[in-house]
Amino acid sequence: MNAILRDRLSVWEKRLRLQAAVRAAVYGSFGGAAIAAGYVGGAKLWHWPQPLWIAAGAFAAVPAIAFVVRSMRKIPLADVARAADRATGSDDRFSTALELEGTEWAALVERDAASRPLPDDRKIFATRFPRISRWSFVTAAIIAALLFLVPERSLPAIAGLPNDLKGLEAPPEMLAAAEELRQAGAEDGDPRLAELGKELERIDEAWREGKIDRKEALARIGEVNEQIRAEKEKAAARKDALAMMAENSGSHDLGHRTSQGNGAQAATDAAAKLGQNPADDMKLAEALERAAKAAGKDKELAEALKKAAEAARRGDKKAFEEAMKKARERWNGLSKNGAEQAKKDAADRKKNAGKMDEKLLKELERLLKAKGWDDKDVQEALDRLARLSKKLGQDGDEGAMDDEKLKELIEKIKEMDAEELKKLAEMLKNMSEEELKKLAEELQKNCPGGS
Repeated sequence: MNAILRDRLSVWEKRLRLQAAVRAAVYGSFGGAAIAAGYVGGAKLWHWPQPLWIAAGAFAAVPAIAFVVRSMRKIPLADVARAADRATGSDDRFSTALELEGTEWAALVERDAASRPLPDDRKIFATRFPRISRWSFVTAAIIAALLFLVPERSLPAIAGLPNDLKGLEAPPEMLAAAEELRQAGAEDGDPRLAELGKELERIDEAWREGKIDRKEALARIGEVNEQIRAEKEKAAARKDALAMMAENSGSHDLGHRTSQGNGAQAATDAAAKLGQNPADDMKLAEALERAAKAAGKDKELAEALKKAAEAARRGDKKAFEEAMKKARERWNGLSKNGAEQAKKDAADRKKNAGKMDEKLLKELERLLKAKGWDDKDVQEALDRLARLSKKLGQDGDEGAMDDEKLKELIEKIKEMDAEELKKLAEMLKNMSEEELKKLAEELQKNCPGGS
């Protein structure tokens, strides 16, 4: 083929390839915008990590990839020749010259095509953006609106958290929660709670340094808070067991001295008396068994107290001291005035019987509103629950709507569909006091954690 004609076709092929790459980039930008908008929307709803950077990356990466891939695909010279004929109005001279290459007419046709005067290549195949590119600003505006104008949905309270950490919405709040836990641990002298507070602080630090994303941080918060709840239950059980010992005549001296930090000597003294008076040994064993029952949530303490009770019945001094040593190891988390504090806690629980935690009530209110209840129905439901709880609490009824049952009710409502909630609303509106009491009894039967 004529060298001049081949060079010209080669230049045009590159310009056509550039045009195709630009078009691919424009259409790719819309694909990237769709991905970015979808990701930003999802991040607002489900709290995916770093929506701004990922959205910007998708918006820029997709058209760039489309441009590079399309620019690497060569266009056949036959297609280039036909495009040149259309662009220059040359009556198929270029495509004919290409088709007749190698024939006896080739030289004549090629000279004719090569000698044709043509305008500048940039005018023949000018790089133009497709019309659809005018709408690019619309996609950019949509992404900006999603990023900066649409509010982020609040995270739901993490299931199973203690009351003081329910409603935790983002890792930055962990530091304050960790400080509260350390203070609580310091007040009770409980190193376990203090250590869990430090763990929350470590999670917060890892999140701030970008080592973990928010989803992972919140998952780890949930795990730590499950441990917190378990430790708080165990701590309460240990206090109850110590208070039970201090209040019981058979183990008063042992319980009181243990709460004052003299547990080792108290256990030695109690062991020394074993076998002297069978009646006293029996009283001590019974008191320890009751304390073991009170320590039910702390299985290690309960087991140690049971073994101490068995040793007291047998008059086995060595086994008794070993069992009490294990019990003291579990009690080491309590302050020196643990027994007195346990008594105070028990008195407070009795005083506050029938009262419900304000945070839990607020959570129930938010949940009902989110499920479509209007303000009037929500208020009526809360008023009736409060009145029911107060009445049953004053009567000393075990069906009172305490915090645990309220938590369980909240979990049940989360699982209800619209029709079930509508029935519940009507039921609460029209219930008499007697029917409300039956509702409490029903909750007791249906809630796994009920009394």
